[in-house]
Amino acid sequence: MNIANQKCIYRLSLKSIKAARTRNIIAIVAIALTTVLFTSLFTVAFSINRSIEEANFRQCGGWSHGSFKYLTEGQYNELKTDPLIKEYGLRRFLGMPDNAPFNKSHVEVGYSDAKQAHWMYCDPVEGRLPAEGTNEAATDTRVLELLGVEPVLGNEFSLSFDVDGTNVTKTFTLCGWWEYDSAIVASHVLVPSSRAQGIYNEVGIGSGIGKDEMTGAWNMDVMVGNSLHIERDMDKILENHGYQRKNQSAGSDYVAIGVNWAYTGSQLSDHIDPITTAAIIGLLLVIVFTGYLIIYNVFQISVSNDIRFYGLLKTIGTAAAAYYSAPGIIVVISRYSPRITAWLWYWR
Repeated sequence: MNIANQKCIYRLSLKSIKAARTRNIIAIVAIALTTVLFTSLFTVAFSINRSIEEANFRQCGGWSHGSFKYLTEGQYNELKTDPLIKEYGLRRFLGMPDNAPFNKSHVEVGYSDAKQAHWMYCDPVEGRLPAEGTNEAATDTRVLELLGVEPVLGNEFSLSFDVDGTNVTKTFTLCGWWEYDSAIVASHVLVPSSRAQGIYNEVGIGSGIGKDEMTGAWNMDVMVGNSLHIERDMDKILENHGYQRKNQSAGSDYVAIGVNWAYTGSQLSDHIDPITTAAIIGLLLVIVFTGYLIIYNVFQISVSNDIRFYGLLKTIGTAAAAYYSAPGIIVVISRYSPRITAWLWYWR
């Protein structure tokens, strides 16, 4: 809009803003506080959910999305190439000690690669994971305490454990250790893959799977695209390679899977019902509508004051005509002097 008296318009607008300084500051602060309020609400909600998930991760022993269980080596090498799998880790169970001092402790001996060990909270705070071709082992402070071994790198300890029904006793050199976490159900003694394979050969398992269908098997923990549809993605991976998990007696195409129940998003998306969906949508609508009302009322109060101001101007002889050339623009024209003509932006 082209207006001749631009300086007058500028001065009148500036004076109007300065005159309502307190009101404008309060409006800005109110909008900012409303934004902070809802940002904090969602941040706290996500933080609480994350804390719950973290506690559940420790109870179930790891934070991978899921696991393909009791695979043969061929199945493992085939499935790990699927494009739906973003990351994978390998775990091979060797045995468990069941005599004193482990009568009341769940301890698993086996091989895990670096990725799998990280997902199981088995990251050494001192030392490292065992190297191939050695008799090294890494474990937590709880196992060392039960064995009466100081957590000092290079210390040797002997461990008796059952391997598919055969009791073996082996000596290991401590190469790494981490703090015991009482929230985690099982403790782990991690050994090199070469040492595990040597023990498999010793008890007659070789490269196969033991009579318990667990010892020597290849277990692959995976990360898929996201945690919302873990079960669906894992089923799709099996389908891509001609496997299924529904019928164990169907033949060699059966593969067992495990879905990490600690992910709340996956549990919600896989088992959501209409009532829960309606409740979530209703809650979100209430939150959005509340924020809208707060901000709308702040602007409404501001607009009401402006309307009252223009009413007073008309009372003292200023003719006001409203021309809406664009949303939010009012043109005020004086019948006595074009020099006090002004336009002012505000939200209706």
